[in-house]
Amino acid sequence: MKKLILVVIAICGYTVATAQEIKLGIKGGLNLCTLVGSDESRMLVGANLGGFVEIKTSEKLSFQPELLVSIQGARTDGYTKQLKYLYIPLMTKYKITENFNIQAGPQIGLLTSAKYNNYEVKDRYNSFDFGVNLGVGYELSENMFLEARYCKGLTQTQKDLYPGDITTKNQVIQFSVGYIF
Repeated sequence: MKKLILVVIAICGYTVATAQEIKLGIKGGLNLCTLVGSDESRMLVGANLGGFVEIKTSEKLSFQPELLVSIQGARTDGYTKQLKYLYIPLMTKYKITENFNIQAGPQIGLLTSAKYNNYEVKDRYNSFDFGVNLGVGYELSENMFLEARYCKGLTQTQKDLYPGDITTKNQVIQFSVGYIF
């Protein structure tokens, strides 16, 4: 974990040092999420909200670290699992056209709350979530944009409490609108 943090700091430092332009912004939107691995899991509607720094490294390429609060989870007959995370996505954006971009990058998340039918059950879930993101963005104007992103969790959400427990991982489709200052 320490090596990963050092690598991220080194990449961020290099990116900032070679940056042509730095912009700050906010974004928020809708999450359509589920927990993959549970046969009975149905989609839960959640939300995402946060800020970002867009660091332009060339005319078409930029690096965008973000800090997002994300409400995720899943529904089944009779119960709801709601997981709240503080995520740090590290996105690389490539402009295909003047207004359209594609995005990809890893994210690490810290679990801040876990509820099962409104009962706190955070101790049954892993504190960290690691995943990968793929997305697209469209700039409506110089300051406004729309994004759609698929987030695939790579780590198990629940701790192994009992032999034979179902292994579940986060899967989220995010729709966001953002403003660049």
